[in-house]
Amino acid sequence: MLNQVILTGNLGADPEVFYASDGMPVASFNLAFLCSKKKTGWIKVICFQRLAEVSA
Repeated sequence: MLNQVILTGNLGADPEVFYASDGMPVASFNLAFLCSKKKTGWIKVICFQRLAEVSA
């Protein structure tokens, strides 16, 4: 079974892409979302393989 998560928000900066020692692409970025009208929450997102290439 495939797990799926849908996150909505705003990027804090452009995604950073790098390659692991085995050549696998990895992308990371911070996603901002509103907890309340005055408070912003942040989630660090890390993507691997094809999703890393697409998200960058």
